[in-house]
Amino acid sequence: MKKIIVIIFLMVCSLFIASCDVNNNNNQTQDPSLDGIDISKYEMPQTDFLNDGHTLTKLEEVMKFIILEGEFCYDKHLNSIGYKYILEESYDEVLYAFYHLSELRIIYLTTVGKVAHTSYFKLSDDEDFSICHKIQYYSGRRQDFLAIMPCKKEEFNASYLGEYELYRGYNTQTKEEINKKIIEQNYKIMNLFNNLIKEEVNISLSEFGFNID
Repeated sequence: MKKIIVIIFLMVCSLFIASCDVNNNNNQTQDPSLDGIDISKYEMPQTDFLNDGHTLTKLEEVMKFIILEGEFCYDKHLNSIGYKYILEESYDEVLYAFYHLSELRIIYLTTVGKVAHTSYFKLSDDEDFSICHKIQYYSGRRQDFLAIMPCKKEEFNASYLGEYELYRGYNTQTKEEINKKIIEQNYKIMNLFNNLIKEEVNISLSEFGFNID
C-alpha cells in the first residue's frame, strides 16, 4: 500500500512540474522582454542572411561583425532593438554602430543635462545616403528637433554643403550652425568607424563609395 501511495505521489509531482514548464514556456512566448522592454512590439533584426548559404557582400561582412561582436539590446534613442557595438565611450558621450532590421547606423551621442544630441548616418550600398542630427528634450516641454540632409557618397567630405530635406522642432541654432555640426560630427564618425572595420574585417568605407581614406 505504501508503495502505491509513493508511486501516486511521484506521478502527481511529475504532472505538476510538467504543467509549470508548459506555463513558463507559454509566458516566455507571449511576453518576451529585454531590459524590461517588451520586444514583441518591435521588429526583430534580420539575421537570416548569415546562414542562407550565399557569399556575403562587403556590407554584410561588416554587419556580421556588428552582430557577432555587439550586444543585443534596446536602444531608447532609436526606439529600436538590435545589435550595438560601442566604438568609444565616456561619461557623457558614446560612439557606436547599431544593426537594426537590415540597416546599419553609425551613431554619435552626447548628453548635456536633460538634453541628448544625436548625429548618425546609415550605411548602405546605395549611392545616395542621409546624415541626420537629432536633439531630444527629456523634460517634454519642448518639441524634439530633427534635421536630415541627403548626400551623395562621392561628394561628401568634411566641408560638404547640402540642402535639408527635413528640418523641424525646437532649436536655437541657425541652419548653418546645424549644418556644420552635422558635417563635422558625421565625418569624424566615418573616419573612426572606417579605422575600426579596416582593422577588424579588412574592409574600408571606400569600398562603399566614401572617399575618406
